[in-house]
Amino acid sequence: MSNSILKNKLILLLLLILSGNLFAQQVAVDSKGKDIFDFYKAKSLSIPISNSNNSFQVTGTANIGRGIQYFVSAIPNDSIHISTVNGKQIYPHIDSLKFTVSKSNAVNWTIGVSNLGKNLARISTFHPTYIIGIGYANTLDAFNNWSNIETLSNKLLHPSTFNVNIYAKFDNVIIYDTLVKDQSRKHPITAGALIGYTVFPSKWIAFSASLNYERNWNTSNLKTFQKNNPYYTNTDIISLGDFVGRLGDLKKQNFFRERLSIPIFFPPFHIFHSEQVLPPVIIPYYCNFGNANTQFSHQVGLFFSILSKSHHENNSTISPGAGVGVDWIKSSNGWSSANIFVAGSVDIFTFFAHTKGKKS
Repeated sequence: MSNSILKNKLILLLLLILSGNLFAQQVAVDSKGKDIFDFYKAKSLSIPISNSNNSFQVTGTANIGRGIQYFVSAIPNDSIHISTVNGKQIYPHIDSLKFTVSKSNAVNWTIGVSNLGKNLARISTFHPTYIIGIGYANTLDAFNNWSNIETLSNKLLHPSTFNVNIYAKFDNVIIYDTLVKDQSRKHPITAGALIGYTVFPSKWIAFSASLNYERNWNTSNLKTFQKNNPYYTNTDIISLGDFVGRLGDLKKQNFFRERLSIPIFFPPFHIFHSEQVLPPVIIPYYCNFGNANTQFSHQVGLFFSILSKSHHENNSTISPGAGVGVDWIKSSNGWSSANIFVAGSVDIFTFFAHTKGKKS
């Protein structure tokens, strides 16, 4: 095994170990694995699942200072939330029964690897893409007493999360230059930024949006090539085996993506009179994306998920689950066929809490 392949294996192992200390925020994605609904909170750990399984990515948060609990003021006509630190009241006119939400300011970071599908299957071609990012997140850690939250006179104080991230992707690809008829390994670096915002006007619905910009490369637009060493050939077909790299010129490009989604939450229900509660959510979404100076593509879709924890109860939060989605993409060639996919996350802390409850 070469030093380069061994180094890649060790880096992947390190990422998998580190992921045990990080906090996943992803609730839903589209058929391309892009964000549809991210919920930022503290102290959660989840494992992403997908039918494509071409990437592994984890987002983490580290609180800046102390978390803050917000209350409805007991003073008449005073709709401003008053905060406490670690449960200690700062102002004497706070009604402790009117606790609404708990929030935190946090440093947000991401690590991950992608292009794993064929790379893991063949050691000789193990050259995945590595992803690293850092940013700021205003997290929403707990909801409490929606009757208080929904009757606030100041609608700007509805529960919300906000995040801004910058990130880089380190690619590893073989490029064949048709002019000099030679191949070489390139390491193009993509830089990007993502801004996201989600607001909860009620416990039944949320509005979520994000803007994404990348200074990336045209790698995915280049044709793949194989070695001219046929496994099988006859007068009709030829089999050249797995692809080796990309054919053509690497060029930088500017990529933009806009996304809007509307998570619609339904009352949790019990399965066959059991104690297990399942909170469903349906998320219609729209995305507009493409490279500068080209015609943008339009994407519409619907994602249905069963969350592992609902925010409807007092002192509760949202924990991701698993679901199925379908979307369609309109490009310059017209509408695509339906893209059906499975995606989601398993919340480890929620899973062990249920397991512990069953044993006791």
